[in-house]
Amino acid sequence: MALQNDLQAAGIRVNDPSNPGRTYFSGKGLRQPAKMSETSFKKVKDLQIESNRQTYEMVDKLNAFFDENSIDIQFDAAEVQNRLAKNLFRERHIAQAIRIAVFEKAKSEPERKELFTKIFSGKEPKSAMNNVAGLENEIRGNLLKVGGAAFVPEDPKAFLSLEEVLQIIIDAGGIPCYPVLLDFGNASFTDYEVDKVALLNTLKNKSVFSIELIPGRNNFNILKDFVQYFNQNGFVITFGTEHNTPQLDPMKISCGGGIDLDDELKQINYEGTAVIAAHQYLIEKGKEGYLKKGIAKTNEKASFIELGKAVISYYQNLDGLTN
Repeated sequence: MALQNDLQAAGIRVNDPSNPGRTYFSGKGLRQPAKMSETSFKKVKDLQIESNRQTYEMVDKLNAFFDENSIDIQFDAAEVQNRLAKNLFRERHIAQAIRIAVFEKAKSEPERKELFTKIFSGKEPKSAMNNVAGLENEIRGNLLKVGGAAFVPEDPKAFLSLEEVLQIIIDAGGIPCYPVLLDFGNASFTDYEVDKVALLNTLKNKSVFSIELIPGRNNFNILKDFVQYFNQNGFVITFGTEHNTPQLDPMKISCGGGIDLDDELKQINYEGTAVIAAHQYLIEKGKEGYLKKGIAKTNEKASFIELGKAVISYYQNLDGLTN
């Protein structure tokens, strides 16, 4: 997660629909086992420390809120982190801890609903008591987001610049990949993505030639047009499902409304995956991957696709033999 200060100042939303300037990036085909320079590792570690400081403060505010409102729940931030998280302790973990605490304290459904209503300052929960994902999202919205009793604004020190993020990904052996929101389910676009031609040129100017999308939040026709355009311009394209909440969504990739990907989209996704597989395979062998001094070898994309297909096939067959 990077912060582009100039875009933040201008109020331009990138790929976070709510926070101008905030920019998500992912690294594809990272070196395995994980390895990066001491400089990059320190930046990541410092980022974790600053980010966790915010969530520890949230727990403090949460405890004070519960105490003031005679809600018999208290948390130790370090204990919650050790129990529910790893290196990075986020608000999702706090929401999970609250939901678990409510379920442990109140055994019946009416009692749980009553306790949630008290925690939400008189607002009844909208989600059913067996809807874990829905309840945790409501906890976040009512307590941990802007306006909530335990909200703590993020410190600018908890963000790296976009340039730093890209360098860390490359240093870790990966391919920088821009996650595209596109119409994100409501037929609107961020300022950064509303013009696909401008977006393509912006990414190319930053030496980024890989994008990923989550088709489940996109209209099929909008996705198809966008993906075709970027594919024709030599980008490596992959799709995902965003399994980052307790919600039990299907593993199968499909577009908004459950519309299946067509054969062309499936092929583009497979080819993008093949490039990443080839890159990771070559890096593991101590050779140069899809990047040369941080610049994608777009003119060699076809050969990387063929190598990647062979790598995938080899390991699929190997896995079949071992099983």
